[in-house]
Amino acid sequence: MTTNKKKSCRQYPFPADYDVMVQQARQALQKAIEDGVDLGEIQFPPGGLDLAPGDLEGNVECTLTATVLRKILRGMKEEEKITVLFPDPTELKLAKRGQTGMCAPDGVAPPEVYQTDPLFEDWRGMMNYLDDPNALSVSGLDKIFGKSATVNDRVDINGSNLFVCAYPSGNIAELTQTRLLYENVREENESTTKKKSLVVVNGELDRTRSNYYPWFWNKNEMEPLREFAQSFEGIYFIHNFKGTTPAVLFRCYPDDWRVFRRRPNDVVECVWSSSTRPKSLKEVALEILPKCP
Repeated sequence: MTTNKKKSCRQYPFPADYDVMVQQARQALQKAIEDGVDLGEIQFPPGGLDLAPGDLEGNVECTLTATVLRKILRGMKEEEKITVLFPDPTELKLAKRGQTGMCAPDGVAPPEVYQTDPLFEDWRGMMNYLDDPNALSVSGLDKIFGKSATVNDRVDINGSNLFVCAYPSGNIAELTQTRLLYENVREENESTTKKKSLVVVNGELDRTRSNYYPWFWNKNEMEPLREFAQSFEGIYFIHNFKGTTPAVLFRCYPDDWRVFRRRPNDVVECVWSSSTRPKSLKEVALEILPKCP
């Protein structure tokens, strides 16, 4: 196994199922908050621990992410001081009320037996949304006419210590609003001893860290977003690599970053570890995996 030295700490095993994953992620999140991490990332495959982002239809992945997220947050300390933010008003409504019937709130016809539960119906903290797409914002005219509302116009950060942004991966605007919220949180932290934290869940931030978006794609927004995405602490991270010998990149804070190879009979073998996060998923695929068969 390839490794580098670091201070000793407990090495969490790769989770055998979602019950174990939820427990690990909750412990990692609580530990990160206690350690003063103010910007963190939780990333996991919502439809199966051996799947990759995009293996399932987008709305299904969002619903499954919200389901797992609710389990992670259940039992967190001071739930009433945690604000959960969904990408837009539609996703917020689904989280609060669920959906049953032949038509989703966005007007897209769902499967015949479509139903989502009101996963956050009993949530004791505050809830809000990141972005509210409309004709002005989609066309960019809101910036021209100076009518661009931000998440900071809707969210009072004084009442919460933790802000959880659920899957802000649908468009650049959602991550832009996440960055604006973090800037507000960071400014508040500079003037108080009681630190606040912001955590993004399944934001697929590696797309922003890499060159997934072309250089000319909203260049003025993408440059600060790439810098923002590179500053996250990996609190809990699972990313699968397909192939003849599948692999997975795993991190459970404060443990090392580790790469496991999936062996027959559901066995996972750690073949690489480091206290330093890989620069990108591309580095794992092209440099680490070929050296660790």
